[in-house]
Amino acid sequence: MENSKVTPTQKIFDAIKAQLDAGTVPWHKPWVVKSDGIVSHKGKSYSLRNRMLLQYAGEYLTFQQALREGGCVRKGEKGQTVYFAKTVTFHKGDPELEENKHILRAWVVFRTEQCDNIKAKYEHLWKCGGEPVGDHDAMNAVIDYCTRCGVKRISGGAEAFYSPSDHTIQVPGCDAYKSRELYWNTMFHELGHSTAKSLDRKQGGCFGSSNYAREELVAEICAALCLGRLGIDTESAMLQTAAYVKSWQGRIKDLKPNEFGEACRLAEQAYNLIFNITHNTNKEGQDD
Repeated sequence: MENSKVTPTQKIFDAIKAQLDAGTVPWHKPWVVKSDGIVSHKGKSYSLRNRMLLQYAGEYLTFQQALREGGCVRKGEKGQTVYFAKTVTFHKGDPELEENKHILRAWVVFRTEQCDNIKAKYEHLWKCGGEPVGDHDAMNAVIDYCTRCGVKRISGGAEAFYSPSDHTIQVPGCDAYKSRELYWNTMFHELGHSTAKSLDRKQGGCFGSSNYAREELVAEICAALCLGRLGIDTESAMLQTAAYVKSWQGRIKDLKPNEFGEACRLAEQAYNLIFNITHNTNKEGQDD
């Protein structure tokens, strides 16, 4: 007979633990995109160097370009610097002594979303399908949390990540995924990371370090809780979660016996914040 005192979150913790104990298939990135997701307002792709400098997917233009388009950069928005090489010919007073030099020029650019009265012209090059149609409960939860906690959200590009420096998440559009469940799993994973700011949860460490790995455990378990609440915790998503958790557990050099339990505790805090659950007034399972 099933224990009626077991909470919904505990059931998900137990399901992940069972998958870990049984062994899981290796984790694979759940999205595939062909474009780099970063273009100019003329529809041209930036060089590899500039794509590495421009953090977010989108369509970029300069301050003056925005003015010429009849719009303007929104007050308080921060631009990013890109570089273009220009060939300049020096004659030195004698046409036969021409010398060509490559001069690097810097330009500050902004995404169209950072501007007023400017619309993107080439969304099909970087949005990769945007957000899924339907799933209103999931999208409403995302919008509500981002509004309450001031999280900026970008849909598109080739990578999913959270940037603590400007409290922004980016998630590739839904067409890049094999299933809508994997899209939402990625979305709530990045939202899980973003809760660290409000919850004063320590983040940091270089990629692959123990601290980095611990934060990945928290974010992925948080995503599983969110999908469970929304009723989209399919078997494929759970396998993905277990594989991801296991891959990061292996990178924690000083792994403690209660590491999974501590990650679950922090993940539940993140989940509560995303859904605005306060246990002072609501009991688990009665917060809907």
